[in-house]
Amino acid sequence: MKPNTPIGVSHSSPRVAVLFTNRWAEAAVADSLEKAGMTVQKYPHPLALVAALHLEAMDIAVIEDHETHLAGCMAALRFRGTTTVPIVAVGRGTAAQIATALMHGVSDYAVLGEAMDTLVNRVRARVEVCQHREEPDSIEFGMCVLDAQTRTLKSPVIDQQLTWRECSLAWLLFEHAGQVVSLHTISIRVWGRDVSVTKRTIEQHMSRLRRKLAIASGGGVQRLQVHAVNNVGYRLVLDTVPIVAEEVRTTASHLALQAAVETLHAKGSV
Repeated sequence: MKPNTPIGVSHSSPRVAVLFTNRWAEAAVADSLEKAGMTVQKYPHPLALVAALHLEAMDIAVIEDHETHLAGCMAALRFRGTTTVPIVAVGRGTAAQIATALMHGVSDYAVLGEAMDTLVNRVRARVEVCQHREEPDSIEFGMCVLDAQTRTLKSPVIDQQLTWRECSLAWLLFEHAGQVVSLHTISIRVWGRDVSVTKRTIEQHMSRLRRKLAIASGGGVQRLQVHAVNNVGYRLVLDTVPIVAEEVRTTASHLALQAAVETLHAKGSV
């Protein structure tokens, strides 16, 4: 899910959001970036950083990779709707840490202890790439279009509003349509963590998304369906199902009524 491309990016003075728990590392990184002519803004906690990135006030973010700190930040960004602002993680940089950070969705990884010029160059390069890349804010599969900006699942039958979680799940499945998306990947990309997200939690969110996809399909011949692959993950497919006209109307009406009832019961919850 990727809203508007960042605007007003300056080649000479990129605006950098910085979020660290280690104040010594934060000071060292901020000092190097400022000496390179960049404008640095430090944020005290993830929510403040997320708000700034969604307001497009920053061109890039540098976030410390420490325990669950990075994972929480990336999950918060997805939960609020993703951003096209590139994220550079900074940490010890073991192979496992870099791989995990990339799975969380960071754009690049810089290792603490390396020459600060390396970090500065990585930041400049990522800003440059972002300037020349147009990120989609919608994705299409079958008869449906998923709009990230409005969190809307659009189809010829009906437009449906999705929650943050549902939109994140749907975007991940649309991106990999026809392929199995593992439970591990879903946990990392949507919740920002793995072991603490139970299969039951994922099943509950996937069940609600299934119903909305069914409504979007309108009970027609071509239907978007999410197939579970036992103990592995989920796959979004476009199935062709023979069905008579009367059954189409009955199915669509029933599903729409069921969704309306669930919405009333869940109103006010995420």
